[in-house]
Amino acid sequence: MAVSFIFIALLLTVLSRSMRQLDTGIRRLGSGDLDEPIEVTGPSDLGYLGTRLEWLRTHLLELEVSKQQFMHNVAREINLPLESIRIGAELLVDEADEEPDSTKQDIVRVLCNHVDKLKAVSEELVRYSQINSKPEMNRKQTVNMKVLLESVIEEFQTRLQAKSISLKKLVRPVEISGIHEQLRSIIEQLLSNAVKYSPVNGEIRIMLRDSGTQMELEVEDEGPGIALDERAHVFEPFFRGKTAPGDDTVEGPGLGLAIVKEQVTNHQGKVDIIDSRQDQQGARIRVQIPLTGEA
Repeated sequence: MAVSFIFIALLLTVLSRSMRQLDTGIRRLGSGDLDEPIEVTGPSDLGYLGTRLEWLRTHLLELEVSKQQFMHNVAREINLPLESIRIGAELLVDEADEEPDSTKQDIVRVLCNHVDKLKAVSEELVRYSQINSKPEMNRKQTVNMKVLLESVIEEFQTRLQAKSISLKKLVRPVEISGIHEQLRSIIEQLLSNAVKYSPVNGEIRIMLRDSGTQMELEVEDEGPGIALDERAHVFEPFFRGKTAPGDDTVEGPGLGLAIVKEQVTNHQGKVDIIDSRQDQQGARIRVQIPLTGEA
């Protein structure tokens, strides 16, 4: 009887370890963490599942590398002819300034605007493709999010003052394990969007707190907001929502929120569009990231 009990206890210990290894491997795949190999020890059936998960990891890693390379190549192919177009546009600008021909000036102005848009798309493509391409730059460390947030807000003061936008903050000390540059990029992009779509004399509300197991960051503006039927798509690359009536905001490349989602996912977190507060309007975006960087 004692031997049977010991055998069962050992078997349960081995099974428990194997299940933890499987659970860890699945969580890493789900969060996009593809760097560490998946190894499952124990019974042959569970070991086989571990082998298949490792195959899936390497396959996903290959797809990720291919995606990054594809976007990098696209950006390069855009840049090559774009430089020639830019040079030609600059020559036309000089000629248009010398000739009082309003039609030519209008054509040159449109051409220059399109060149600038293509340049912005190219730069965002490169940025998007490099999110996970530099492992040495993506090592996690303890980040003081309150200090980081205040630093970004200070850098935005000129842009806020240009539109007479007031900032309402509810910011509490929070430290998380994360990638410093990506966390900064998340804050910058959300604040940039809020400033971009806020009306003159508007208000932006920022909330940062520790909810117990995760960090919560919310950025809310008083702009046109995001329609319910568009919320599921705003984090897709190149998605652009319907322009609000009277909104003359210049469209961006459509990669900003896609980059935010990638960077939040790298921290095993999630980003959502949530309803505005009562008696308020505009876009309200919430980022939630585990404090320890674990799913």
